[in-house]
Amino acid sequence: MTWAQRLKQWVFNIDIEICAACGRKAAAYAITQALRDTLQAQGTRVVSAHSGPIATDMANSAGLGEMAEPAELVPQAIIAAFELGDFHAFPDTMAV
Repeated sequence: MTWAQRLKQWVFNIDIEICAACGRKAAAYAITQALRDTLQAQGTRVVSAHSGPIATDMANSAGLGEMAEPAELVPQAIIAAFELGDFHAFPDTMAV
């Protein structure tokens, strides 16, 4: 198999849903950064939360239920980041 054939096979085997999810996360992060920069002048602080699998219906339907961590970790991490003045919150062990 040539290099071009391998590349074509790899490209067409990519899970489109995973690509779409990555794109949505990247867009959300970009918006969060823009909000931080825009709202900083008025004294508004923004926290960007980045979690791994969290115990939700969506995680269960994606087959991640066994590795998902409790949902209450997310607000706890956001509050902790806010209190420390951090921009990023990493709520679970996979996100670290």
